[in-house]
Amino acid sequence: MSQNDEKLKFGWFLRDSASRWSSLQFLAVAKSMVKDGKVAKGGFAIDEQSLKDKIFWQTTINKVIKDSSLNDIHTVKPLLDGKQICAIYEMKPGKMLKPLIDETINF
Repeated sequence: MSQNDEKLKFGWFLRDSASRWSSLQFLAVAKSMVKDGKVAKGGFAIDEQSLKDKIFWQTTINKVIKDSSLNDIHTVKPLLDGKQICAIYEMKPGKMLKPLIDETINF
């Protein structure tokens, strides 16, 4: 998979996650802090270094999102809507439009 393909895949993941992205990050960290579905006695089941690693990962991924201008990817509108695509290809609306509309977002 090329680097561009990876960026597209990540962008689509963020787009599908929409504004829930920060909640998903929080849940991922919280899930990693429990063991066997329970919080360990005396505190979380995570050592200080693991917590630092998770914070570093979260900070890094947020920087990549910001630097790649993907913060609001879920609000991006396709370059062409379904009616415009139907007119260009002289076709009737249907399920086959979604991949074409998605491709305008990739572009």
